[in-house]
Amino acid sequence: YVNLTDSTDDGTFLGGVQAGFDAWTGVIGSEFAFEFLEETTAYTPDVIDPVEPDYLNVVGWVDLNAEYPNAIAVTMVWYNTQTGLIIDVDMAFNSSSSFAWHQNESDDDWAEGNTAAYDVDVQNIATHEAGHWLMLGDMYNKPAGEQTMFGIGYEFGLQKRTLESGDIAGIEEIYPAG
Repeated sequence: YVNLTDSTDDGTFLGGVQAGFDAWTGVIGSEFAFEFLEETTAYTPDVIDPVEPDYLNVVGWVDLNAEYPNAIAVTMVWYNTQTGLIIDVDMAFNSSSSFAWHQNESDDDWAEGNTAAYDVDVQNIATHEAGHWLMLGDMYNKPAGEQTMFGIGYEFGLQKRTLESGDIAGIEEIYPAG
């Protein structure tokens, strides 16, 4: 489910979220599927109190600053520690006014959206966060700086929209084809 209620969406954010997930499904050496259920206003990602899963798998916008100061987005994954089976995942983009969300076509589009807030691209962040849905962790070592799963998102960034060698190797290891 995708809840755009608090996103200040101009009609393009749903496409950015879906494109972020689609980046992962195109890996030739890996096999899994995401299923988009519907856009909804009924569910919001419950990431502020991550104790209990709701079994709904929701993407949405939540003011994260109280619990996760300065986080661009947060993904919570609940899974069975014995089997590794994922039972629920929620992704929350930070709806705080300190972030300005965009869905850009190119680097040239940033000139229009430049604000006093930290400008971030929906698809760029959705692609990174979708990697967490697949159990990939953040990477913080300097050589991983260009990888989608590098754990820092930069203002005006679009580089995480596409997967790099480490991202592909990780997903092929976890979800091999066949």
